[in-house]
Amino acid sequence: MANKHSFFLVMLLVLILFCSCQPLSQTTKPTPKIQETPENSSTPTFVAATPLFASIPTPEIFSNKNSEELYEKILSFPAGKTGFPYQGGDVADMEITGPNAFAIFSDGRYVIADLLDNRLWIFNSDGEQIKIIDLSELDILNVSDLHVYKDEIYVLEIYLDPPIQYRINRLSPDGKRMMYYDIPEGYRLENGLTGFMIDCDGKLLLELMGHLQALPMANENQTVSFDSNHYQCNHLSYYVQDIKPGENPKLIAGPFTMSTTLTFGLGGISLLKVLPDGSFFVVRSDVVNDKVIQVDDTVHYISAQGIQLGVARVPVGERYYYVKRNLAVGPDGNVYCLLPEPDSINILRLKFFSLLDPLVPGAEPPTVTQIHP
Repeated sequence: MANKHSFFLVMLLVLILFCSCQPLSQTTKPTPKIQETPENSSTPTFVAATPLFASIPTPEIFSNKNSEELYEKILSFPAGKTGFPYQGGDVADMEITGPNAFAIFSDGRYVIADLLDNRLWIFNSDGEQIKIIDLSELDILNVSDLHVYKDEIYVLEIYLDPPIQYRINRLSPDGKRMMYYDIPEGYRLENGLTGFMIDCDGKLLLELMGHLQALPMANENQTVSFDSNHYQCNHLSYYVQDIKPGENPKLIAGPFTMSTTLTFGLGGISLLKVLPDGSFFVVRSDVVNDKVIQVDDTVHYISAQGIQLGVARVPVGERYYYVKRNLAVGPDGNVYCLLPEPDSINILRLKFFSLLDPLVPGAEPPTVTQIHP
């Protein structure tokens, strides 16, 4: 009897050991890993599965600088006699006008501002028309600039006939006007108004003579601070620095001062966009021939450490007319350009290179570098 009890005891121990070594069932969920918290804290903190900013897209940088491959044509739409309307192309001494701004949604859709018909056209990434927004039905009488922020559409309206209207209109993704912000006197065309920007915090900034000015009472969530007139992102400020005549233009980018050299001292630099990982895009405009006013526009991709990683050239010489808001950064980290031609309006993806030669011999090379004050 004792041997029988011993046998059953041994079998029970074997069974317990066997069960304790088996893996969890597939239907059993593992317990989340909890990081130790400070002594005075009672709330557990879950460990992040991936590091911060691990998937922020950035542009590809090419080493070969073939002038015939400065961009890729992504989409092309009919324009001129068919499609998007142009005005002034067949009239002597008349300024040519047409679509004058575009922006990109977070899912890759494009919105193009049709100045003459006073509409916004929305296309998907394959060029298929999704929606047309009639701005006149929204009491928006003239679109002068355009941005997309958190997939809401912001339209700058400047209408000079009675009733005179200076506004930034905020539209929902499906084209309904949600709110508008009046631009008061002192911030209008006669004061140098050329457009507007939206920083990472949603603050509306007017572009006045190459500088930024926070729109007064524009955003109920906007806080006033000593640097409220600066583009802010990642708790850092970005702005064009005031300089003396003859000095190289400078842009303050967080802790860095970025500067460039211009061929004749004509042109400047401006901020295009800051990415969540701290890298950013700067636009450099350099007059390289002052006799016929030839301009070299380049986009510079700068790392979060203030180092130029790549430069792209905007095909200024190929455009049919000047477009106010011709550049936008897509959700893939690439820079896109709206380029009008006599019979089409095109969306290009600019190609970035480690360096580019000057547009014309003898001009200053297109570089933006970090300097120390």
